[in-house]
Amino acid sequence: MPDLHEPVVTLEGVKILAFHITSLDLEVKLRVQNPNSISATLRELPFTIFFRAGAHPLEIASGNTGRLEIDAYKSCDITVPVTTYNLVLIEALATLVEKGGVQLEIKGNAVIDHIIAGWTLPFTKTVDITEHEVIDLVLGKNSGKQSK
Repeated sequence: MPDLHEPVVTLEGVKILAFHITSLDLEVKLRVQNPNSISATLRELPFTIFFRAGAHPLEIASGNTGRLEIDAYKSCDITVPVTTYNLVLIEALATLVEKGGVQLEIKGNAVIDHIIAGWTLPFTKTVDITEHEVIDLVLGKNSGKQSK
C-alpha cells in the first residue's frame, strides 16, 4: 500500500476582469498539488469571496471548480470565472473611494479523494485592490490585475 500524503491547495491569485457599479468580474486561479504515487480526484472546490467591511466580511460571490482528475506527482491549475451581482458592491465602491482601496477575502474547501483516503482541505487568502487599479480597468488601461 502506498504511503499517502495530504495534497496541497493554494490560491494563486485573483484577476479583476471588470469592475462595474452593479457587478464585479473576477477570475480566481487555484492550484492543487498531488504529492502521491497514485492519481487523485478533486471532487469539488467550492469557495466564497467576501468584501472586508470592518470586522464583518460580507459575501459577494461564490464559485466551484467541479470534478477533476490530478495525476500522480502532478499539480493542476484551475481558473474559475466569477461574476457577482450584489448590493454589497455599492458598499465596496464607497469604501474604495473613501479609503483608496478594498480588501477581498477568499475562503474555500477542496474535497479530494484517493482510492484509500480522502481529505477536505480549507484555504483562505486576502487580496488588496487599490482605487488606481479599478480606475485603470474602467478606463481600459489594464486588461486585468493579477493579485497574489
